[in-house]
Amino acid sequence: MRIRMLRVWGALAVVGVMAAGAVLTAQQVTAPTANNTEAAIKAAADAARKEAEARLNKAHAQTEQLLAAVREALWRRRLTRDSA
Repeated sequence: MRIRMLRVWGALAVVGVMAAGAVLTAQQVTAPTANNTEAAIKAAADAARKEAEARLNKAHAQTEQLLAAVREALWRRRLTRDSA
């Protein structure tokens, strides 16, 4: 009975060590900028450029919404003034 349990626990320990090794290997493979400073700088510059473009697009959209609201308000004012 004891030998069976030792075999089971031993097999589980081997599987656990193999899984941990696979996880650590996968983490090293997915980080290409870890040891390459030029790639890291390029990735950071790309991220900053994308963020700046997103902010600009958001500001442009907000400006368009504001202009549309002003146009609508002026149009309504003109309609109420003409009908009076």
